Amino acid sequence: MPRVGLLLARRTAAAVYLLRKVVWWVPDFTIDRYRDRLRDLHAHIERNGSFVAHSTRHLIEARRP
Repeated sequence: MPRVGLLLARRTAAAVYLLRKVVWWVPDFTIDRYRDRLRDLHAHIERNGSFVAHSTRHLIEARRP
């Protein structure tokens, strides 16, 4: 059954904190590597008040026969 996740960030620092803690979302994430994208994210938040990201996850249950 698919599950939909929602990320709402009103500050760039909140998104950075989350990306550093949930390493499987962006495995190679570092501030230096994504600096330009983070600037774009910051500009988006300044213009629109927040950043919203949606994700879909699937739970797969496997059993040995």
